[in-house]
Amino acid sequence: MVKCEQEIKDIIIVGGGPAAITSAIYAARMKRCVWMLYEVLAGQASLTSNIENYTGFRMISGSDFTDTLQDHLDDYDLQPMKEKVLEVRKNDGLFEVKTGGNLYKSKAVIVASGARHRELGVPGEKEFLGHGVAYCVICDAPFFRNKDVAVVGGGNSALTTALELVKYASRIYLLSKNEGLMGEQTLIQAVKVSEKIEFVPSAKILKITGDKFVNGIEFEVKGTAKNLEVRGVFIEIGYIPNSEIIDVKKNNRNEIIINERNETSEEGLFAAGDVTNIEIKQIVVAAGEGAKAALAASQYLDRIGGGYGH
Repeated sequence: MVKCEQEIKDIIIVGGGPAAITSAIYAARMKRCVWMLYEVLAGQASLTSNIENYTGFRMISGSDFTDTLQDHLDDYDLQPMKEKVLEVRKNDGLFEVKTGGNLYKSKAVIVASGARHRELGVPGEKEFLGHGVAYCVICDAPFFRNKDVAVVGGGNSALTTALELVKYASRIYLLSKNEGLMGEQTLIQAVKVSEKIEFVPSAKILKITGDKFVNGIEFEVKGTAKNLEVRGVFIEIGYIPNSEIIDVKKNNRNEIIINERNETSEEGLFAAGDVTNIEIKQIVVAAGEGAKAALAASQYLDRIGGGYGH
């Protein structure tokens, strides 16, 4: 396909995960002039060890999945730009997308900026980041070979992290604020049968301790103070949507509110994936939402006389 060279793009897509990439591919197939701005290609999926619930793949690693997405993008010569988007605003009928060094304009925008790790907000978390505190098990698990570690959280992300650490750590303590584990039954069962993983329910994290490196985690269980000697703490307590770049209607979790057509409260601005208020946060769902957003944006361009970009 011909590269999109026009100054005012048809659609600018913010993000680099499955929702954003699917949006870009669908929009390009409809001959739209598409510009894609991202920070991490494949988003959180790139940091996943193995993906087992994406249609067409019995199992694929996060890195191989990222390569597959990149290959698909290359088929359409979409020229994704690695730039951090700071703000999206509408001005005189056009959208302006501001990055650290550039200002791009378009007739429509799809925000598929995903979400980032939620922080615990306890003493020691920031101080020991990179020195025992981690948010990415794929990146950091090998550093904890034959060591005791803690995983904070009780959902799918925490379960997956604990299971990945089984390959490396001596002992994994899975600390959750809830009484039980929450997530896919296959993951819960795998955690329960693992001899290396010990589940600690009703744990309220108080502090991460250490000297130059993490050496423990302090918490309480129903008012009783406890301490574990660990060399690593993996924090998996959910995500915060990357929605601060745009002023549209959001829910109490700061997720962008969309309708069944992925429309936001701002005409011409669409959103897809984990940054939105869709209940299910899964890779395959995000990809489907990206396709919907691209189709809706293309129909919007037809209504306003957007024509074909290239």
